[in-house]
Amino acid sequence: MTRVADDATISKLARQQNDVFRRVREGSLLPERVFRMHRALLGTLLVPFNPARSWEDAVKAGRYDDVFIAHDFNPAIHLPPPLTGGSQGAEITLRTQDMTTTTAQWLNLLGDGKKSGQQFAHPLVVLAVGEHEPDEQLDAPIFTVWRAAGRLWSLILDDVAVGHDLSVDCGSPGDDWNARYRAAAVTM
Repeated sequence: MTRVADDATISKLARQQNDVFRRVREGSLLPERVFRMHRALLGTLLVPFNPARSWEDAVKAGRYDDVFIAHDFNPAIHLPPPLTGGSQGAEITLRTQDMTTTTAQWLNLLGDGKKSGQQFAHPLVVLAVGEHEPDEQLDAPIFTVWRAAGRLWSLILDDVAVGHDLSVDCGSPGDDWNARYRAAAVTM
């Protein structure tokens, strides 16, 4: 259950935000610093991403301590349609829920993006997080979900005591994601 702030808390937050906006406008606070703080507060990462990179190269670039990829996973068949464009940065929001959430519930939130304006990040974008922000998954696991060839798949950048792991496996709508798991989402 989400806790709603009282009026006094909302007022205090509004005053602080007003001070930040004023300082940016006056030049005593750099906008880039405010953007960095907002990205951190909202769980947003900016990662370099090359859509032309192959699945195999993206997995190798993450230098994972342990890699589990389902034996029947075939990137040519089971990855979503390839992303287009040249080298670019990807902005990923790490979404959380305060309770255990099933894959079906996450798909309702992010599956088509119509409700939230966001959708699950492409698996290759999530692998870019593993490559460029490897410590991020040590805070809490990061995952994405997609449908391909009539099956539901998930990719997890997991945290373990000694390092970071990658897991790709078939899933089901009833799979549970506890509150520690963060869904990798991109804005549509």
